[in-house]
Amino acid sequence: MIRKATKQDIDAIYPLIYIIWEDMNYPLLRLLDKDTFQKTMLHILADEHAKFSYKNAWVYEKENQIIGVLYGYAGQDERQFDEHFHTFIDAHFPHLNIRQYESNRESHDNEWYLDSLVVHSNYRGQGIASAFFDVLKDIVAPYQRVGLNCEQDNLQAKKLYERLGFSTVYEIDFLGHLYYHMEKSISSL
Repeated sequence: MIRKATKQDIDAIYPLIYIIWEDMNYPLLRLLDKDTFQKTMLHILADEHAKFSYKNAWVYEKENQIIGVLYGYAGQDERQFDEHFHTFIDAHFPHLNIRQYESNRESHDNEWYLDSLVVHSNYRGQGIASAFFDVLKDIVAPYQRVGLNCEQDNLQAKKLYERLGFSTVYEIDFLGHLYYHMEKSISSL
């Protein structure tokens, strides 16, 4: 079952979203020890004004276990989310100079941006990612299109997105990784 995440879900969401952060070599993950990183990010997951807030997450729950998570938001909110994050990190870890890692924007103002989608490794290949896309139209209304970035090395994900009707609009370098920015019209969801 797919549902909107709640604050009570953050402990179950964290290990899933961590998979993506680790894969993309998220700068804060390199700059903090593992325990400090976890405490910091759990705080951010609970923060209603953060990009990775539970408020921007939907979870796939099976037998009372969260096995998948999707993060997304209005593209126009990305700058505000990033500034909120940088202000928090600057206040708690000023020595990190986190703003030096600012990169290109991930989203566009006129799209609903699918930031992250991850499924627990034991449940991959069972249609869970596709199930998230099946309910996406309800999640993203009233936007005209959905955008996402797909790492160029992840051919399996790219094939899934293309099968679901997404097309590559351009290539982007984000935090030292090359991505395809892909979009799909809401009317074709």
